[in-house]
Amino acid sequence: ILKIPGSGYGVHRPGTRAYECVPAGYDKATAMEFILKYFRIPREESYAFGDSANDLAMIQYAGHSVIMGQHDRILEPYASFITKNVEDDGIAFAFEKLKIV
Repeated sequence: ILKIPGSGYGVHRPGTRAYECVPAGYDKATAMEFILKYFRIPREESYAFGDSANDLAMIQYAGHSVIMGQHDRILEPYASFITKNVEDDGIAFAFEKLKIV
């Protein structure tokens, strides 16, 4: 994440056509950490689903990391499971295979 001097924000470029602005020092992992603590869910019982480089921190943080069939290769070393594409019901497929529901 590139920090914007004096703004309190950083810019992340997950792809070639998009930019994301986030408060400096925060990412999807810090959001996930907050939710897990708030609901008293052990990190080991958490699941993160991602497909883009902007999901990397969350994928690394989660107890179980699921990456979608079509994904940025940077996520692969951290994947607990690779599921189908979003368009092919990849989330439902992962829920069933991993016995989440």
